[in-house]
Amino acid sequence: MLLPVTAANCCFGREHMTRRRLIPLLGLTLSLSACGARVDQQKFDRAYRAAKALELSMASGVHLAESRALVQQLRVETAVLHDRTSNKPEADAVQAYEAVVDAYDHYLIVTEKVLSDEAPGGKMLLGDGWIPTAKKYNIPFQPHPDNGREQFNFYWVDAVAAEKNLAEAGKNAMTEGNRLVNGK
Repeated sequence: MLLPVTAANCCFGREHMTRRRLIPLLGLTLSLSACGARVDQQKFDRAYRAAKALELSMASGVHLAESRALVQQLRVETAVLHDRTSNKPEADAVQAYEAVVDAYDHYLIVTEKVLSDEAPGGKMLLGDGWIPTAKKYNIPFQPHPDNGREQFNFYWVDAVAAEKNLAEAGKNAMTEGNRLVNGK
């Protein structure tokens, strides 16, 4: 039986109702697809391998030169990925690997100073450039007594705390980056 065409059952009325129901459904679908975004493991394979190699070298205490080369390799792989991310999990993974590079880069500088006896009594003398790093990684430092006499200021930095905090930050960032890449 055919119904007479009225405003209530006209196709325009139904279309309007359909749009009202469709818009929230479309929004829900888009938000769920964004939540389900994952890291393209093929795209991240080289960075992941570089990160794992660095992780193993740091755990086993490999020579400084080899560790520096591995940090540099991860830096290059991360730089390549930086502009190629296509979703938030990929951007977060790149950011985590950049944090690994930053922490381990500074860790290796501190370790080199400790090994070359540039940190007598567990203290290193570092310039103004290290203050942001010390603050970022919660590394204790004190101004050198001669500050203000020269163009640059120097600070005594606790080498033991620096090594510990930088290694821990690198390890935590590595765990996070690897977790994101593996989708866990």
